[in-house]
Amino acid sequence: MRIVLLGPPGSGKGELAERIARTYDIPIITQASIVDAVAAEPGELGRLAAEARDAARVSDELLLALLRIQLPKLDLSRGYLLVDMPRDAGQADVLDAMLNDLGKPIDLAIKLDVDMDELMERLVGRVQCDHCGALYNMYVNPPLVDGVCDECGARVRRRPPDYEETISNRLRVYEGQMGPLLQYYQQAGKLHRFDATGEVEPLWQQVKAVIDATPSLEVAPAPGETTEDATGVDDTEPSAAKTKKQATVRKAAKKTAAKKVAKKAAKKTVAKKAAKKTAAKKAAKKAAAKKAVKKAAVKKVAKKTAAKKVAKKATKKTAAKKATKKAAARRRR
Repeated sequence: MRIVLLGPPGSGKGELAERIARTYDIPIITQASIVDAVAAEPGELGRLAAEARDAARVSDELLLALLRIQLPKLDLSRGYLLVDMPRDAGQADVLDAMLNDLGKPIDLAIKLDVDMDELMERLVGRVQCDHCGALYNMYVNPPLVDGVCDECGARVRRRPPDYEETISNRLRVYEGQMGPLLQYYQQAGKLHRFDATGEVEPLWQQVKAVIDATPSLEVAPAPGETTEDATGVDDTEPSAAKTKKQATVRKAAKKTAAKKVAKKAAKKTVAKKAAKKTAAKKAAKKAAAKKAVKKAAVKKVAKKTAAKKVAKKATKKTAAKKATKKAAARRRR
């Protein structure tokens, strides 16, 4: 069974995903698992994956490149469970093409719906022990002693005051992305929505019933075509030759993907440098303009001061002449 599991933060995807994976013996595939797998490998793409993971900024282009490389390496024979992937309708279209090439198309898209007030209560109320990592909720299952972990007695960490606003913004962004994505799976006839507001057990029974009733899709080769796997290798070839050819094709694909990602990263770096240079030039021009204004202001003040001195001197001369005339007049008398 090949499933996509979607739902907002706090909707209970984690627990439901564990139940699905355990019951149907299929791997859980997340963005984190894909990025970590590539980041552990040597080479340029591994370095870029590690940098993106550490910065918590995995672009759509990089994620799709990593999926293209990692999916053929995974054992998808019994199926898979994609959690919170794809992230939008554009990703879904590209991902479908990849999975169809592998002959493992998505059978079912499950969306968990939760009332917004309950969702905020679940998320904002979350608190965690600093020592053992035990999770609590201040509204639903708080620790017995406020601020103290029931398990180990260590301090329980509360969320920062602005956490509620951050969560509210995240949910708004999530809902904006979900609309076109849900429409995409709805049009394909694969979407099933479930109310995840209540307890996990009733939800699990409903989801299980839908999974069991969903037929598994298969992508068969066209009449007269040879059977090929996702790397374009004919299954009728001897196993050793096939394995060698698969390795070569995958290596080439990996190299191409790494080059594309590296090229994009290089372009971004050049663009950043150019922006910095432009900003530096603007700052220099601004500083020069300020200097010129300052110089002009100093000259103006100097001129004013000189004019005042000249006027003062002239005034003194005039006063001296008047005094001389007065003295001469007195002598005549």
